[in-house]
Amino acid sequence: DRSKIDKLFKKKGKADEIIIIDRSNYIKDTSIANIAIKKDNKWLTPKNPLFHGTMKQKFIEDNLLIEKNLFIEDIENIDSFAIMNAMIGFKIIKKPIFIF
Repeated sequence: DRSKIDKLFKKKGKADEIIIIDRSNYIKDTSIANIAIKKDNKWLTPKNPLFHGTMKQKFIEDNLLIEKNLFIEDIENIDSFAIMNAMIGFKIIKKPIFIF
């Protein structure tokens, strides 16, 4: 049931996408994909996403992603940001702009 996600997405204003954060301030996913951030030359992905996608799992098994509890502060000073799912693979977003 995507009704809550769709409701959040409608609040995005002029932004292209949203990042979902839970009540404990853990980063989860975007509305359409799992996420990864590159920090200190390591690709990190939320340990407890909304959805455990097949692409995410493959990259974890291939040791290309490290699962970690990520917080909003972890987005500051990142090297890269990416989204992933079965339809888009692993897509690095060039020059993301985060609005908090």
